[in-house]
Amino acid sequence: MSENNSIVSKRNRISNGISVNAIEVKDERFLKLAKKINKTIQLNGAWFFQVKENKEKELVLLEIATRIAGTMDYQRGKGVNLPLLS
Repeated sequence: MSENNSIVSKRNRISNGISVNAIEVKDERFLKLAKKINKTIQLNGAWFFQVKENKEKELVLLEIATRIAGTMDYQRGKGVNLPLLS
């Protein structure tokens, strides 16, 4: 995710629990939540979080994990090498 434009990926298709198709989503709520998580837990290295919108369009936190996400290949295709940055 880029702080300048809050780009995250949305999983469109999942196979055996692994994202195999994703699209770009721009929503400032993701950056705000990422900053809150990182400030609270102070994670180092690669990590990601997963959310889902409820009926009221509020983000509900499903998962925080300290590893490269399944959609890492999407970011790599955009020129971002997450393992190198970790």
